[in-house]
Amino acid sequence: GKSFLELFDPEDRGEIAEHFANSILEDAPIMATNAEMLDSDQNHIKVELLHAQFRDHSNERCFLIGVRELQTAQLEVLAPLRNT
Repeated sequence: GKSFLELFDPEDRGEIAEHFANSILEDAPIMATNAEMLDSDQNHIKVELLHAQFRDHSNERCFLIGVRELQTAQLEVLAPLRNT
């Protein structure tokens, strides 16, 4: 299988890894960023990544990553992950 980062455009992978690493270090509850995923035909799909962390009943830190496709109207409002 592929790693999570391999699902994204190669130009976004480093920034995504850095984003998640920073959110873990900062102990931030919820963070969001934009990126481009690749489908099985290597087409680019613009998405927003939501990363949340929380503590379970044993006080262990857990992570949740949500992905949603961005529509054209939303792209004009949200800042991109990288300048294009």
